[in-house]
Amino acid sequence: MKDPLDAHLQMHRDHVTWNSDIKMWGQDLRTWELELIALKEAMQSISDAIDSHEEALKAHTGSINEHRELVQEHEMGLKLAGEGAPYNEELDRGHESEKRRHEQTQDAHERLKHYHHSIVVLTKSLKQALENAI
Repeated sequence: MKDPLDAHLQMHRDHVTWNSDIKMWGQDLRTWELELIALKEAMQSISDAIDSHEEALKAHTGSINEHRELVQEHEMGLKLAGEGAPYNEELDRGHESEKRRHEQTQDAHERLKHYHHSIVVLTKSLKQALENAI
């Protein structure tokens, strides 16, 4: 037969242990709440960066389209010059400007490509890690 005093002491010990656990869990929850606030801020920064990247891609698309049009116009001028039109110094100067613009557009494209691939990989990795953690 169980000694009631021993049983009560054991229950008391359990309660002390459990209260310690409950206190620790409360501390964990407070820490996690603060971490969630920081995480939400970080996610907003990520979302803002993606929105900014989207705008940069749109601007780059416009730049590429404008560059394409200028190249086509210049090519048309060359075609006309080849068909007997008088020499046009403007074609030479325009070509140098076109060349600089092409190099700048190419550099911008490579920077955007690198950044784009980085954010896609990082975002997909984060999403996958979160899904795997559940």
